[in-house]
Amino acid sequence: MSAEKAPQRFGGPEQWASADRGGHVTQIGQQIGQQIGRDLNVFGPGTGPAPAALYGLPDAPVDLVGRAEQVDALLQSLEPAAATPVAVVAGLAGVGKSALALTVAQRAVAQGRFPGGVLFVSLNGYAPSGQVSPGQAVAALLRALGIRDADLPPTYEEHLALYRSELAGRAAAGQRVLIVADDAGDVSQVRPLVPQGGGGHRLLVTSRHGLVAPDFPGRLVDLDELSLDAATELITGTLLRTRPADLRPERDRAALAEIATYCGRLPLALTVVAARLAGDPGLSPTTLAEQLADTRTRLAALHFEGPGGGLPVGVRAAFDLSYRWLAPDEARLLRLLTVNPGPDCSTEAAIALDRQPEWDTRVLVAGLHGTPMKDVRELLARLATASLVTEQPAGSGRWRMHDLVRLYAAEQGELEAATDDRAAALGRLLGYYRGATGEAVSQLTQSERVRALAWLDAERPTVVALVALAEAEGRLEQMVHVATALMPYLNEWRHFEEAFTVGTQALAGARTLDEPGYASAALQELGKMHLEVHAVDRGIEYLEAAVTGFRECGDRVGEATALNSLGCAFGMQASFARAAEILERARDLFRELGHRHGEASALVNLAATLPGVDRFAEATETHRRAAGLFRDLGDLNGEADAYGNLALCLLAMGRLEEAHEAVERGIALRRGLGDRHGEGQALAVLGLVLCERERYEEAAAAQREAIELLREASDEHREARVRGDLDVTLARAAARPGPPCRAWRRLLRRLGFRRSGGGTAGPPGPPPPP
Repeated sequence: MSAEKAPQRFGGPEQWASADRGGHVTQIGQQIGQQIGRDLNVFGPGTGPAPAALYGLPDAPVDLVGRAEQVDALLQSLEPAAATPVAVVAGLAGVGKSALALTVAQRAVAQGRFPGGVLFVSLNGYAPSGQVSPGQAVAALLRALGIRDADLPPTYEEHLALYRSELAGRAAAGQRVLIVADDAGDVSQVRPLVPQGGGGHRLLVTSRHGLVAPDFPGRLVDLDELSLDAATELITGTLLRTRPADLRPERDRAALAEIATYCGRLPLALTVVAARLAGDPGLSPTTLAEQLADTRTRLAALHFEGPGGGLPVGVRAAFDLSYRWLAPDEARLLRLLTVNPGPDCSTEAAIALDRQPEWDTRVLVAGLHGTPMKDVRELLARLATASLVTEQPAGSGRWRMHDLVRLYAAEQGELEAATDDRAAALGRLLGYYRGATGEAVSQLTQSERVRALAWLDAERPTVVALVALAEAEGRLEQMVHVATALMPYLNEWRHFEEAFTVGTQALAGARTLDEPGYASAALQELGKMHLEVHAVDRGIEYLEAAVTGFRECGDRVGEATALNSLGCAFGMQASFARAAEILERARDLFRELGHRHGEASALVNLAATLPGVDRFAEATETHRRAAGLFRDLGDLNGEADAYGNLALCLLAMGRLEEAHEAVERGIALRRGLGDRHGEGQALAVLGLVLCERERYEEAAAAQREAIELLREASDEHREARVRGDLDVTLARAAARPGPPCRAWRRLLRRLGFRRSGGGTAGPPGPPPPP
């Protein structure tokens, strides 16, 4: 298209506007020293009758991938009956906002929804050279609507009145108009463009910020990264459009999926890697994936320098524009968030990164917060509005950062490391997690268990990653403190792989620091972990070392606790006399120290071992004493343990009604605690009791439910055992033999009891105590 170029000056830097042959402005922007983007020219106003608005949209993607839901939502927002005349597509730089808006606009026009035409204006909301002002945008749209320069009134207010009048006239004539405003920086840029009066016109806006204001009637559509399948499809489709015969997508689909993952499923990054593959037919997807795997150079690799003088395209440059837009305190917090090594960051952890918190960790776990929470949450909310973090789920107080944004923010953080004092921020974060983790673990035996467990479940990935980071940074003392605080939870809730890793790190760190107390605590938890995975011999080695270590450093509570676990270990080996002797020592030591909770734990473990030495009556009485003591202490978990073990003991004695009552009480406690693994174990006992009472259908139902819960907890050993019990129940239900094979005798045989010649043996001891 040939045209006479006539730059228009609106004041300040040289401004430009792009128009079609009829003189309709379809895009405006800014030029300083060099051209940016596509050819952007100004044509002299036409003569004769004022032309009607034409269709000057830039090209949309050939195939928009993975956005069907968002397309439908935006098309609905453009309907005449829509509640608001404005739709805003908001999202991270490079997430595909413009591509989505242009696709929707072109479909709407093709469907005949806007006979009055469609206008496009780029507002350069994040350009270093400055935004297009509202006045410039309105003036450009007036030209697009057919108003010649000579007819433009002199003031901005008159421009705005004329713009609204022009739209009202077209509405009266049934000529609905769609205005697409791309790359808005804030509400003030687009507020004047909002169609007034309900004439059916629509404004479609894209922005990196969620544009929300009391006087701005926008429907917000947040755009996230693509799914992995859609992201891989985008790379494949883009490459094949350039090289239709390329075999790499078919040969290396797994590598393309890996590339898509490294790109964070961000469309801009995906198109960059597709361009790199298209530009270098010898570059294998596997090689490119290997290049992107290095987080230190990933952003540099996500850059494409187009041949023939084309503009370079890169993720870092796109993020630069968003970053420059931030206020200093917002930018600082964004940088500091990358000190946290976890997959997300709580508001409380962000406070610790931002400043030295002044709070009681008990308050944090309880979910009660003060002024620092309010201040930092406002900063986080502003970062979320800028699409640099996301609160997931909404209202949870947990903030996630896109992987590529995280790499970019970490780069900026390293540049400002001294200013931000990142080392001090890491120290504050470790201090926060040491206190909060210890407090949450201590609440696992109290009425606050559900809230504390929810906190630990949410924070586990972060705390595990923080332990590894502290070790790598040489912060051994803080690492050991955080690790030993976390390990009891990891063991109790069966995160054994992490328990072994964290415990090993804690043990090595404590020994390096010559901290025998912390080393003994790590040995204790490693021993319990090995018992849970049925590596009993190795568990005993750890626990015996823990007993010795605690004794040598004078920690008598630690010694009693390790003895308690060691007694359980010998019970699991069917060394019942040895187990009972050790557990009695633990009980006596706890009692001497006035440690009632430890005494209750030792009692319940001792009671589970006593049947193995023919002390059934003493076992039932000890179980009841332990249950009462746990109840007095408010430890519902311990009370549930006591009732479960009591039910087994009563079952073995043939006291079926009492056993049934005990196990039902245990199940009720487990369900109240939300302890699904413990509930599965209790249901397994219920199945045995019901089978013995010849209530086979109920027994089988309880055992099937137990199997599901144990499978959910990855407790393969107990799951296999309950499957065997279910087989017996079903066989008995089918055969219904005359004199039943008493369940308690079957239980005794399975657990290893002997009653001959005065020798005794009994069931394996209970699982390690919490």
